[in-house]
Amino acid sequence: MENYKYADFVKKSQQEFFVFEKKDLIKSENINDVLQTPSINLIILFVTKGEAVFTINGEDVVLKEEETRIFSSDDYSDIHKNILHEEKLDFMLMCISEGFINKYIITSPTSPFYNEIFENNTQKIEKDTRVSSCLQKIKQLYDQVENDIDKLEYYLIIETFIYLLLIISKYFIKKKYVENRIRGKEVINKLHNLFLLNPTINFTIGDFSNQLGISKYLLNKSVKNTLGISAKKLLNDWLIEEVKKDLVRGELVKNVASKYGFSESTNFSKFFKKNEKITIREFCCKINQ
Repeated sequence: MENYKYADFVKKSQQEFFVFEKKDLIKSENINDVLQTPSINLIILFVTKGEAVFTINGEDVVLKEEETRIFSSDDYSDIHKNILHEEKLDFMLMCISEGFINKYIITSPTSPFYNEIFENNTQKIEKDTRVSSCLQKIKQLYDQVENDIDKLEYYLIIETFIYLLLIISKYFIKKKYVENRIRGKEVINKLHNLFLLNPTINFTIGDFSNQLGISKYLLNKSVKNTLGISAKKLLNDWLIEEVKKDLVRGELVKNVASKYGFSESTNFSKFFKKNEKITIREFCCKINQ
């Protein structure tokens, strides 16, 4: 591609799918019109070397080596204006047309992956060897078959790009799972702090959710997704642990029952046996052995 001219650029850009490296863009003449062509619907940018910060839609975006970014066509002019002449940054740009998406993605089994991944603009994929390897493979295939659109469609469009969709989908599924786990742990930590302030049977799930500022449904979902048990079960487990601490210290059963909001010792005994599978007497005998 040493003699890469504007005419070659236009010819490529009119395809449903085209891939460029930074050096290709710089060698081209008068590329502004092509870079803003309405046929482009989606841009995938892969940073091959360096790091830079540029502004897109009024917000600073940090680009790092071996990081992948997904943009919409609305961001194309900002990408060109900000990073094309950034000396410390090398990149590969993959441009997908609306025709390509309608023809190969929307009508394929990968359509749900497309909707999930690409409809949220400016997505970031941190260093991931599977994604970067697939992107490099697409570039190699593209260079090999750029003069034969039939081969390009078969090897690149139908197979490799759809495989890339699946890889990116798995990346975001894993990322979302990790983020949900982190948020779940944060909710549980806050719930535990509130419980220590109100360690009684009378403080309900609704009371705790109101204090946390979330619905009972979201509270239960966070606990269930993180620990595999209901919020009610978790609170009962915590309450039992506090009860057992007092019993181990030798406090009277009726005083312990009253402390944790039980109006009658009988109800307290039933609660203890239901959760511990042994009676209070059996527990006390066990710790005194």
